[in-house]
Amino acid sequence: MFFKTLSVGYSDSVNQASWSTVYASNYQPVIKEKNINTRLMPDIRGMGLKDAIYLLENMGLKIQTRGKGKVMMQSVQAGTALSKGMVVLVELG
Repeated sequence: MFFKTLSVGYSDSVNQASWSTVYASNYQPVIKEKNINTRLMPDIRGMGLKDAIYLLENMGLKIQTRGKGKVMMQSVQAGTALSKGMVVLVELG
């Protein structure tokens, strides 16, 4: 874990999860497990493009991208039922 390497205190609620998210609470990083259901569209906002593409392609989706930076918008709303080959537009900013 890079927080240990940098000697930064953190709170970790992840039990070896495949995906997680990091946010700040009281000026301290908090690592939280991100549950991914392969039959429902995940919320990919805030992810880097490589992570978003890896996740979505492994779910059988096709990805179209627009822009640079982190994911700001996704054309398929989080929680929507997925079908293999579905196309998702990912806008970065």
